[in-house]
Amino acid sequence: MRKQTLNSFLLLCIGFLFMGKIFTNKNPQKIFINKNPKIVKREINTKVENGIIKYKEKIFYSKKNFSAISKDQRKFKTELRKKLKQDLIGVSFENFKFSLDSAENSATLTCDIKGAMYSSKSYNMHFLVGNWPFDLMNFKRFFKKKLVYKGKINGIPTLIVFEFPYVIANCHEHVWPKS
Repeated sequence: MRKQTLNSFLLLCIGFLFMGKIFTNKNPQKIFINKNPKIVKREINTKVENGIIKYKEKIFYSKKNFSAISKDQRKFKTELRKKLKQDLIGVSFENFKFSLDSAENSATLTCDIKGAMYSSKSYNMHFLVGNWPFDLMNFKRFFKKKLVYKGKINGIPTLIVFEFPYVIANCHEHVWPKS
């Protein structure tokens, strides 16, 4: 009985030492880097072409986080793809591409989004706007064909540009050709 209690006690101590090592690590980002890297800023650009929304997102990271991300690109790409799939509401995407830019400490992902068009040249932008604490009424219109938002989302400086090949009208989540 004493030997079993002693063994249990030793295992418990080793467990605490191991947990202490994880939680007192001077660089905790190293352990959890791919789960939640620090984003410095984001840029999202969409452009409508032939009924498909061409989506491009550029995510800028701190130098330290980018260094760790670039060491395990395959895993990071998989995680970005999963996150994109979770974030896009009610649409599908294909032709997913991913690249890293060490000069800018950024990751760029591009894809084609299908399923946002609900009638000829009319789009439901809920697939993105539904995740944000605002809607298209917070965007500014430029050149009558673009909606642009510049501000913070979850504390992250963000630029969003929705571009269409025609003069547009919009409400809170929908965009259509202006008559």
